[in-house]
Amino acid sequence: MALPRQQATLISRRTTMIDALGRAEAFIQTYDEQRDQAQVPIRLEYLNSMWATLEEVQAQLEDSEEAEEGRQSHRDVRASFEPRLFKIKADLIAKLPVIIQNARIPDSGPNVSALSGLKLPTISLPEFDGDYMQWLGFHDTFLALIHSNADVPAIQKFHYLRAALKGEAAQLIESIGISSANYNLAWQALVDRYANNYLLKKRHLQALFDIPSARKETATSLHTLVDEFQRQPTGSWSSILEHLLCTKLPDETVKAWEDYASTNNDPNYECLIDFLQRRMRVLESILVNHHQNSLSSFGSVHASKRPSPGCLTRSV
Repeated sequence: MALPRQQATLISRRTTMIDALGRAEAFIQTYDEQRDQAQVPIRLEYLNSMWATLEEVQAQLEDSEEAEEGRQSHRDVRASFEPRLFKIKADLIAKLPVIIQNARIPDSGPNVSALSGLKLPTISLPEFDGDYMQWLGFHDTFLALIHSNADVPAIQKFHYLRAALKGEAAQLIESIGISSANYNLAWQALVDRYANNYLLKKRHLQALFDIPSARKETATSLHTLVDEFQRQPTGSWSSILEHLLCTKLPDETVKAWEDYASTNNDPNYECLIDFLQRRMRVLESILVNHHQNSLSSFGSVHASKRPSPGCLTRSV
């Protein structure tokens, strides 16, 4: 059992290090990338060192207690600071620049590596809060940058994953302890929940139904509709997209499309998009011509109102 003075010293050291966690949390809350990014590796190194010392101090305090009440008190303190340590480290790791170094194109001959040593721009990790509409983008980016990267240890991948998840998605893996062995378990839990093709299609279709209809045929209104629809994955439901997009078009555009479709053996969604692209170019050309004609008419009117030289002579 540790002497009272030794125990007091250990408790004081533990309190000092726990106080440092508050300063680290303040740094993260007020973090500015341009101002503070250079500090992140230094702070992360300091945190790792402090973490090791804190674990050592905590273990001494727990081992030095003979009474169960005292050991439970120390365990309660551990339970209060460990989640903060995990969160701070995950947040700091997420702020490290993710850089693909020494990228190479396939060699076309000996000693050919056009991109060797090229430092590519920093790619920020995506965030995911459980929105099914954002799942595919998050999944593909995280898979390429972190999950499939053999140079990133599993425990570090887990910290990256924790830092990237928010809201409902974060709660899904909150109860999974951070460890190398548990990383694949956490990742698979996300995939099982959100990689639901049927539900993804329903969500995308619902988003399409929520797009407001265009009331007037203009190049701008058609651009907006086409951009919204092209953001949606087509897959095997092209006919649904074609039908749904038609319900959003102005009557005049639908009539023109039906007339065009009657000359096509198999009009589909891609044909409709091509038709609308041409329709937009026509409308934009008409708008430009109308503007030029208006300017010409304006100039003609002013020219007709000017007194002729003959009139000026007679008035003298």
